[in-house]
Amino acid sequence: MTNSGERKSESGSAGPTTTRLVARRRGTVAARNGVGETGSRERWGFVVDDRQAVIDKLAKESKLGMGTGGEVKELSKILWTDEQPMKIARGTYNGGNGILVATDRRLIFIDKGLIGLKTEDFAYDKISSIQMKTGMVFGEIEIDAAGNRSKIQNMDKKIARELADWIRNHIGAAARSVAPPTAAAADPIEQIARLAKLKDAGAITEEEFSAKKKQLLGL
Repeated sequence: MTNSGERKSESGSAGPTTTRLVARRRGTVAARNGVGETGSRERWGFVVDDRQAVIDKLAKESKLGMGTGGEVKELSKILWTDEQPMKIARGTYNGGNGILVATDRRLIFIDKGLIGLKTEDFAYDKISSIQMKTGMVFGEIEIDAAGNRSKIQNMDKKIARELADWIRNHIGAAARSVAPPTAAAADPIEQIARLAKLKDAGAITEEEFSAKKKQLLGL
């Protein structure tokens, strides 16, 4: 009887044993493949978004507390396909309680209220300054972007300071990585014309003018 049961399981008709073996094989392949471009991977036969684990970790480190679960859940839906969250802080904006999220692409304030979802983006290349202020109990981040000033208030002072520093450093690094535009090469004809005027004015000799003219024309 025992041998018959073992054969039945090996043939696949029993179900559970075969399913477990397939799941193990899929998990092994997924582990070798690692994370894909979209931040998702196949694990145990299911597609898993690794960013959710990052979001949960950031939320825990930021001590968001109760009342922000809705915003944290919405964040993974709001993020762009290849966007990564970097910092999260709890705060109040325009009278609504929510979270301020710094990603590698932008700042996002998310307010998941009882009657709906409100979000506002702040593109890094539009931010002209970030100010951090502290009071007796809470901190505040002031964002100047595209001529508008926005205040995120009632923030944990330590977390607000860390977030403001990260934003400044990120914006500064992005600015330094942009190479200055290459100056357009001067038109040799225009340069020769200017040299001719200098020659006519007696500022340079005929010989100097001829030598420079040949140099500009590649003769």
